[in-house]
Amino acid sequence: MALRKCVQVDYSDVKSDIQQQLRRMALVPVLGAGFTKDCTSRKGKVPSGDSYKAHMIDQIIHARGCGNDERKRYEQYSFSKIATLYHHIISREERRKYLNDNFMGVELSENKKRFLDIPWPYIYTLNIDDAIENNSEYNTVIISNRESADEIFSERKCVVKIHGDVNDILSYEDSDCLVFDTRQYIDSLHKNTALLNRLKHDYEYLNLIYIGSSLSDEIDILSIVSGDYSIGNNNHYYCTTKDVGDDELIILSEYGITHCVKFNSYDEIYTEIVSAALSAEKIEKSEVEKFKTYKFVSLKDGFDENRAYLFHGKRLIDRKLGEASIPGFFISREVTNKVLNGINSEGTQILVGSECSGKTYVAIDIARRVSDRDVFIFQSVDKLNEESFSYLLDRKSCLIVADRKALEKEQIERIIKSSEQRIFNRNSFVIMASKNDHDLLGLLSRLRLLGVIREKKLIPHELNSKLNERENKKINEKLLRSGFGIFLEDKSMADNIIEIGRVLQASNRFGRISLKTESFKDVACLISLATMEKIYSGEVVVLNLEKEFVEQNKKAAPLIDDEATWGFERSAAQNSPMKYVVNAEFWLYRQLDNLAGTKIGRDKIVRAYEYIIQKIIECYGKPSLKFKTKNAKYKSYILFDNINQIFAHNGRTLIEDIYKNLTPYLSEDPDYLHQRAKCYIRSASWEKQPDKIKKLLDNARRDAIAANRIFEERYNESGNEKVQISFDHTLYTAAIALCHLAKQECYENINYNEMAVEFLRRALCSLNNSVEFIKKDKICNYGNIIDETINTLMMKYSTQTPRVQEEVNNLLNIKRERGF
Repeated sequence: MALRKCVQVDYSDVKSDIQQQLRRMALVPVLGAGFTKDCTSRKGKVPSGDSYKAHMIDQIIHARGCGNDERKRYEQYSFSKIATLYHHIISREERRKYLNDNFMGVELSENKKRFLDIPWPYIYTLNIDDAIENNSEYNTVIISNRESADEIFSERKCVVKIHGDVNDILSYEDSDCLVFDTRQYIDSLHKNTALLNRLKHDYEYLNLIYIGSSLSDEIDILSIVSGDYSIGNNNHYYCTTKDVGDDELIILSEYGITHCVKFNSYDEIYTEIVSAALSAEKIEKSEVEKFKTYKFVSLKDGFDENRAYLFHGKRLIDRKLGEASIPGFFISREVTNKVLNGINSEGTQILVGSECSGKTYVAIDIARRVSDRDVFIFQSVDKLNEESFSYLLDRKSCLIVADRKALEKEQIERIIKSSEQRIFNRNSFVIMASKNDHDLLGLLSRLRLLGVIREKKLIPHELNSKLNERENKKINEKLLRSGFGIFLEDKSMADNIIEIGRVLQASNRFGRISLKTESFKDVACLISLATMEKIYSGEVVVLNLEKEFVEQNKKAAPLIDDEATWGFERSAAQNSPMKYVVNAEFWLYRQLDNLAGTKIGRDKIVRAYEYIIQKIIECYGKPSLKFKTKNAKYKSYILFDNINQIFAHNGRTLIEDIYKNLTPYLSEDPDYLHQRAKCYIRSASWEKQPDKIKKLLDNARRDAIAANRIFEERYNESGNEKVQISFDHTLYTAAIALCHLAKQECYENINYNEMAVEFLRRALCSLNNSVEFIKKDKICNYGNIIDETINTLMMKYSTQTPRVQEEVNNLLNIKRERGF
């Protein structure tokens, strides 16, 4: 897709667009030298780019004793080339003095100050002076060649200095943020991945407005503009006060500029945009409110009308139309009545179910049956920012039905802690979660331990993946009316759907949809969607998969779709205006699982996982052995449960290969070691040869114990209770591996027996290892190895060492106390 042609327009032609973009916080300013040109500084005035270049030439001429001929030659050089010579020829002291006199203590006019009062997401500047931070609330300086946390953009008002910061340059001997000469530009392109990724994202997905910049010789900005590819759905404005010729419009196009906007004066640029911002504030309306206005549309009976919902898990909610579809086979589950009965008396309820158990259908059923208050629905592809979450928490007379993935763990904790207070406001939350959500179960256990959740309160409702007799009878009546056949009562819904599709050889309008899997990057795009369900445009840029996502969307729409992000999802840190979502996740799982059935496919999948982790680490840094990784953005990609869910049939050796390939990147991350241990345990459950089983379980034991020791050291350093949770979870996994090893030795290996019961006792003592999770854990605790180990050692009690005997007695007491 070629870059768009730049056109010259009057401000009046784009005023309405700019106003809307300001309202949506989708417009970001890029301020150049003209913004502070001739402003008063500490001992002079801020130079323009041309006057700074002229000063550098004067200094070089003076130092070298050159004549006019040399001056004319230097004047033909670019700014970056002159800066390179200036840096090498002029002494550091002289360069520092000029910076101190002309770029420090800058004062701005009132018009420019009001411009900086606009609530921008943040501000980019190509200037190194201190004007913005000295004259506005944008006083947190983000500089090139230095790592910064994404959260800082939400917590503070930031100015991003692409070419460096004079305060840093003058304050630190080792400052390397200045980006003026050619070498500095090249170094910046290599070192400054995170900052340039943010700029690249904003260029591709947001709207930029350039003020006071000539956009000449800007190598770093050119680096993010691909000459042959652009998303093309946004605008980039270049503000000027003069008519621009065709040649200049071509040059501006090379920088991705779409509109050259003419103003009558430079002051008018600031006054008009300030006026647009004030108007935008007046029409502001919370987008959260739009999520309570769904119209429920019942579909007619019929195979064609309903097959996409049954066979492909097509989403029930169409946010563009504001509708929720009710398929012909839709039934009310009995658990729905239990949830509805608790709305008036419980501030928080949690419903857990396995994948493909029908949680979304229950959520829709709850919403359509509640009429005494506003009902909000947030799906797994949504995300609530802090401002919108606080708004909902304080809102009166409402029910919020939210998928667990739409909420941060800290937000769920706040929901639970505010339960009793919210009842008085008729404010109730229903959280829909997966049974394998270990983090949520750990949070509930911790809050029970702390007394936040009282006894017999907030017991999760369970949604069975199998329909009961009444439900099965009811759905079969409806399925038969649409020609689908029937569900068998002893099978899960997923099994029934697969079986019906196989028997009917069901063809449908999605049957011809094929995904692009030619390259590992194509596959990486699909894996990211299968893992996250939603990928924001900012994450797409980090993965450098813009082209791949656009192409998959074209081939697989509407099963893979692009959506605008709502205001409640966005913040300065997460400013993505759009995201890609998968509307049929089980269909996507099957496609990837089928791909894993061939060697070529497996190789692409393994390489794709490596690529994803590589790109995330490239942007956010490698994990630390001693300290928890600040930006563990890759965590979802390494969770065994997530990988195993995608490759349910062809993942046996594949998943081991995935973890093996990630070892060079993540070997110091205890979360990675823990997940790899679970992989080994699961592989052992499939293996038939005793020697291979023992080797896999021994690998699992080593990984789990290594992870446990790292978490122990971290906890001793920090005292962080979240680290304690990870410590306890790895205890459990290590205990499971040791129990399986003890069984392999027929419980005759004293060392394994002693270690197994010791780790098991320590793991089961912790409330962070919930009874509910352990009972349902079929991945690691297969064959109910915990009970088998305790019972077997109890039967062989007299032949065991005193240490084992003592621990077995302890374990029996723990089982009685915790209700195992």
